[in-house]
Amino acid sequence: MGILFNNWIKRTKDLQTDVYYINFDDMSGGKDANIRRLIEYMRWNMLAIDDELAEMRQAISWKPWQHDKPYADREEIVKEAVDVLHFVANIIVAAGGTDEMLDKFYIEKMERNKQRQLDGYKVKEIGVKCALCARAIDDVGRGASPDMCAKCLPKEVDGNA
Repeated sequence: MGILFNNWIKRTKDLQTDVYYINFDDMSGGKDANIRRLIEYMRWNMLAIDDELAEMRQAISWKPWQHDKPYADREEIVKEAVDVLHFVANIIVAAGGTDEMLDKFYIEKMERNKQRQLDGYKVKEIGVKCALCARAIDDVGRGASPDMCAKCLPKEVDGNA
């Protein structure tokens, strides 16, 4: 059971399966057709997230050229954020994520972000971001070169990396 998110991922999977008839088994494994279904499902959800964020943007006076009195409809912001989270959870389920994984990764990321700030995080310094993919090297590990992440240039290249 996920502690932080209280079975959020399991409940999302149940909703998608029972109400929307999404078959996540059709998106798992390495078959090309399954990967295509996974990509399509994730794309739909990413587009929905974009749409919900656009709706959230309407709840604040974000335009610098706007002359209205500044406003922020906090309740609407929270409602739209919940909509965003719904689609984020769909993506996590489709990728095979679980509540336990989410708890673990979320806590690890919070701690890593905290440490980055305490250490004076500077993304332009060599060795902070991967020179090839721009991932944060401390998220995935350092590769064989100090400016490459372990996913782009593994330390040991033996055919099994």
